[in-house]
Amino acid sequence: MTLQPDMHVGREGLGDKELRMRDDPAQATCPTSERTGHRDCSSAASCRNSLGNGQFCLYTFMNPHELKRKNDLNGLQAIHRFGWLRPTELGRLMWPGTSSNKKMAERLARGWIERKLVIARVLPDAAGRMLVLATAGARLLADAGIEASSGKDIGRFPDGGWLPPTSWKHDLKANSVLCELYRRGYTIIPEAELRRHEPSSGRKIPDGLAIKDKQAIWLEVEQARKTGPAMAKLANAIIQIACGNVSPRMDVKPTQVMIAYDIDARDERGYLLDHQTRVRQAVAKQAQQDIPIHWAACTRHGAVGVGAVEFSEEIIRADGVGRVLDQLNHSGWRKNARSELEASYDGYTVFVWTDEFGNRAFGVESLPRRIHREDYYQEAADEADAKYQAAVRVAEMMRG
Repeated sequence: MTLQPDMHVGREGLGDKELRMRDDPAQATCPTSERTGHRDCSSAASCRNSLGNGQFCLYTFMNPHELKRKNDLNGLQAIHRFGWLRPTELGRLMWPGTSSNKKMAERLARGWIERKLVIARVLPDAAGRMLVLATAGARLLADAGIEASSGKDIGRFPDGGWLPPTSWKHDLKANSVLCELYRRGYTIIPEAELRRHEPSSGRKIPDGLAIKDKQAIWLEVEQARKTGPAMAKLANAIIQIACGNVSPRMDVKPTQVMIAYDIDARDERGYLLDHQTRVRQAVAKQAQQDIPIHWAACTRHGAVGVGAVEFSEEIIRADGVGRVLDQLNHSGWRKNARSELEASYDGYTVFVWTDEFGNRAFGVESLPRRIHREDYYQEAADEADAKYQAAVRVAEMMRG
């Protein structure tokens, strides 16, 4: 089961203003109003605003015991799906539109610790506490029909002590980006859940999946400087995903890639790491066509946390295609006897013309005058697009 927007319902850990409902329902404020945009939840009697998909605000329809149980199930299940969470990310998942969500999650976590539903581990670098499911927490979920297991073995245990997994900084960044995507309306699947679904498949597992409308994004977190071969492998994976050549993960077929990175990342020598440029250059070098990519630029909060995430999109232009197009333009387009535009590149001749219906089209011939019939007539948006598409085809043909 994946984390979907508007699955959260909250009461435990609410601020003083919200808790006034216990004494005076007329002063209550719906905790979901900031996320959903409906502002009319000024009292228990008037809260009837739809959350969409046939759902309504549940704040006024649950007694404190029901709300507490709902928070237990939602929060503990989120921890299980991610493997571990800090209260910071837990709050963003449970109350994504509430500014006090971290305090609310910390209050909720304190209650869980007292009830021995979770185990709290102190992370290095003043990064806060890691929450994992305790046996009692897994049992509570199991009693509700939710399959879960304890996370007490997550981490390393040298000489009776405890250290976080070696990947904890990487995992924290992935968690933070997924939480922000969740806030923006995406359904998310964390890496831990993906690995649980295919424990021994041997296939590459993304750092998370994010789904919205017809968009299925494969998340990759760039943390350390990659060697040349490792970067080439990542670039190839990005290209394969963007071209639709990757099989589904948990019945979701990813078709786009998002690279998350720290904007001020530094390597072990203290040098600035420009992850975006390195990935862009590696993809352009290998690609046979333009590749769309999403970026998640993370601003650091503290030593390792994520304070803000800025999302953007880009089309990475393939180097090979660019070289072909530049050479075609450099050699000069000229009109032939059939009034077609014609240019040559390394034994290939490209034609661009307007058909009888007014559409732009292109064709490619290789010497000695062997016409590639399957490509000889293809429509294009305009003259510039026809020239570009022809360059793409030439680059493909040259690679065999």
